[in-house]
Amino acid sequence: MSHLTVSPAYGRDYKGKVAAVADWTNGKDFSIGGGGGPYVGISQAEALKADGYTMVRIRYKKLRSFVDVAL
Repeated sequence: MSHLTVSPAYGRDYKGKVAAVADWTNGKDFSIGGGGGPYVGISQAEALKADGYTMVRIRYKKLRSFVDVAL
């Protein structure tokens, strides 16, 4: 099970996992890694699967917490 860690892009942050997952599902941009990396979103899910990823790990609460979302 391989995961890709992403953080909210453009200075966004979330107080809870429900909001983070909702924005992922609704196609918002996220940054790969701890921030500053390339942008990715659910629209790239098929390409991520092709690269061997099975889930994304979304960081929230100022990057202190995370939620895993299956691709």
